[in-house]
Amino acid sequence: MTEKAQITSKATAEVLHGGNAESVAGRLGLSALPEVRFDFSVNVNPLGMPSWLNMMLCCSQHLVEKYPEISASKVELALAAAHGTDADRIMAGNGATELFACALQAIKPARPAWMSPAYVGYREICLAAGVTGRPVLSGYPESDFDTDWDALLKDDSDLLFLASPNNPTGKLLKPDDVLAFCRKKPDTCVILDESFMDFVEDADRCTLIGRDIPVNLVIIKSLTKFFAIPGLRLGMAYAMPETLARLRQVRQPWSVNGIVQAAAARLYEDKAYITATRHEVQSLRKDLVADLKRIGFMVHDSSAPFVLCRLQAGLTAPSLQGALLKMGILIRSCVDYDGLDESCIRLAVRPRHEQEELISALEQLTGTGRSQSKRTPAIMVVGTTSHAGKSLITAGLCRIFARSGIKVAPFKAQNMALNSFVTKDGGEMGRAQVTQAHAAGIQPHTDMNPVLLKPTGESGSQVIVNGKSVGNMNAREYYSAKKAMRDHAHAAYRRISGRVELMILEGAGSPAEINLRSEDFVNMDMALTAGASAILVADIDRGGVFASIMGTLALMPSEHLKLLKGIII
Repeated sequence: MTEKAQITSKATAEVLHGGNAESVAGRLGLSALPEVRFDFSVNVNPLGMPSWLNMMLCCSQHLVEKYPEISASKVELALAAAHGTDADRIMAGNGATELFACALQAIKPARPAWMSPAYVGYREICLAAGVTGRPVLSGYPESDFDTDWDALLKDDSDLLFLASPNNPTGKLLKPDDVLAFCRKKPDTCVILDESFMDFVEDADRCTLIGRDIPVNLVIIKSLTKFFAIPGLRLGMAYAMPETLARLRQVRQPWSVNGIVQAAAARLYEDKAYITATRHEVQSLRKDLVADLKRIGFMVHDSSAPFVLCRLQAGLTAPSLQGALLKMGILIRSCVDYDGLDESCIRLAVRPRHEQEELISALEQLTGTGRSQSKRTPAIMVVGTTSHAGKSLITAGLCRIFARSGIKVAPFKAQNMALNSFVTKDGGEMGRAQVTQAHAAGIQPHTDMNPVLLKPTGESGSQVIVNGKSVGNMNAREYYSAKKAMRDHAHAAYRRISGRVELMILEGAGSPAEINLRSEDFVNMDMALTAGASAILVADIDRGGVFASIMGTLALMPSEHLKLLKGIII
């Protein structure tokens, strides 16, 4: 098939977006849709939404019961302030897609086009506006998809979509190149899609939002992806006032819902979340790329929360997509991207434990696996409070599984107790884990409780690591040593989990202590490390049991909530 014929066929094919597992299964001819455990087809912040937004959603009934502000002007003021510009240059909308549609409706192009390869939604938006757009091939694999500006300059389109970072290549455009292009083609309206710009480490230097730009340039950005709110949706357009006025004339009223309007003012104020996201995405992407290259995939450079991969010989995107979907992992095939073919896939950057599962599955499918033991199945018991019944439930589960003939062991990364138990080899450990070991029918070992704190006063404790005292520490000293304690706990977990068939982990206190979360290695951080399914325990005798359950769920980030499989009262 020629390149032109290939592009024409794609223009008439059904467009599949990320996250649509049912349509993918239908296209691949699968008789049943497996449960999707890990979704690498959508490019949403791997950290999940900000924790304060999670809390706000639990108290938003009053926002649902009244009409939001009709034009979201307060949202636009907040977004303008966050981007260092004036509110008459900002328009808010229900995600980037609505704003793209507003641009097409206002400008009424006759010959729209988009740089290729690029987001397949541009084609849908044009068709919905009643015009047929077309791709302009302007990036090639052999040049790592550097933009061919000459090809774009020669095109006769009257509206052109550009993207920075590009989807699916992850390539950035230089701001000065975009400005120069707009000035050379004053009769072409340029829509610059910056939907993934907030993920870029040097976003302030790479974005054109906040700068003086030509009147034929409109910049549109999705906030849905960076702030992990695809179910709420929020986007913004940036343009010169006279250009933006045309878009405002066709915008529908109440396009931004009340919950988003209430949250929007705080989104860019959360500097810690923004910094943590950019750092984590960069770190996760680096690890993902290294693992994919080791397997034998060609990975293109990316500044986005996803990477474009070219598969090794003998693999096709549809066949790999189908094989992974049967294993509960959804990826994005690039067969419907103009300029790409069935040798290409796009993979989102996801939390580390999800990426480990993906790499393990790819190693299995490609026969490139390293000699490493499979992770032991695990259950994590956490509680709404201290003394909620975690230790008892953990012991009970150990006994149930042991009686079923399964070799099981308990584990608690850190315990705090005045009284300890001395093991056969002379090490100290918490007595709760001793009881749990007996319930499991095995000998207690300090690996079951690698860190034990024995209080010596109101702010100090004797610290026991791997059964041996390392001295007394006050709270400040201990928090400074938290990373080392985490490493000891993880090493102990690897040792003991390698000797059994099932691990039952116990948390400490509550998994929803937001003031302690960044340093907490006992609760959901340990569940992520172990790949454990979590159970939340609450004690009805303590009163307020339902409020404590709801409060705990409200304060847990989405990454942790995904692990929660049940609640015991």
